[in-house]
Amino acid sequence: DAAEELCSQRLQRHFAWNGASAGLMEKVNFYVALPFRPFFCLTMATVKWDPLVNVLMPFCVCFFLPFANPLGNSYKANDWSSILTISGLAVVGLLMSIRLGLLARGCP
Repeated sequence: DAAEELCSQRLQRHFAWNGASAGLMEKVNFYVALPFRPFFCLTMATVKWDPLVNVLMPFCVCFFLPFANPLGNSYKANDWSSILTISGLAVVGLLMSIRLGLLARGCP
């Protein structure tokens, strides 16, 4: 249960730490990718519901979308179209996160 889970266990679960069962290469890969893991935990789906990560996920994904655009990185362009796209997606992500937070509060 998420209520009984310690904060350290929760972080290990979100950062995909396998602990003692991990092999040497899994541990090396974990430590090499550790600086980037917070970004992945906020933009990738999780198996278990987490009241904080799952509510922040829509905003983080919408904030990441202009960077991952296959037609070009919107953050590098300095025109009004890119600024409006980034701002619009940030607002949509924020509204979706607020809506999800309200729904999660109403249905535990």
